[in-house]
Amino acid sequence: MVEYLNIDGELIRQLVVPIVGDGACLFRAISYLIYGTQEMSIEVRKSIVRYVSDNWDNYSVISHDRNGDNYSTSAEYIAEMLQPSTYGSLCELLAAGQIFNFVFEVYENGVFYTTSGIEGRPIKRLKFSTVRS
Repeated sequence: MVEYLNIDGELIRQLVVPIVGDGACLFRAISYLIYGTQEMSIEVRKSIVRYVSDNWDNYSVISHDRNGDNYSTSAEYIAEMLQPSTYGSLCELLAAGQIFNFVFEVYENGVFYTTSGIEGRPIKRLKFSTVRS
């Protein structure tokens, strides 16, 4: 499927790759962008969770459980986030932008939503959607 994104005021044609909406969609999307397959999503998830837990002082305030509350400890975060169907959030996207060699730009309805990563790195684009597949 093709979609147009508003990038710096210009409509740019982008290929949209369907991602399985099973709770691991953020990790599947990042896996696809990095490795060309969704099958590395578990390894991507583990890398991100490890990075967040290793940097818990920086990420605890933006971590969210399924109720929207912050995780109280990194151990609680690890136990929940390593479950294959636990959704990733802005916390995990921000961590991905630090550990992978890309800038991740997120678009919703064709409009820029947020970004994560170190400036100057290659850009990879993600489509935010609440539609489950």
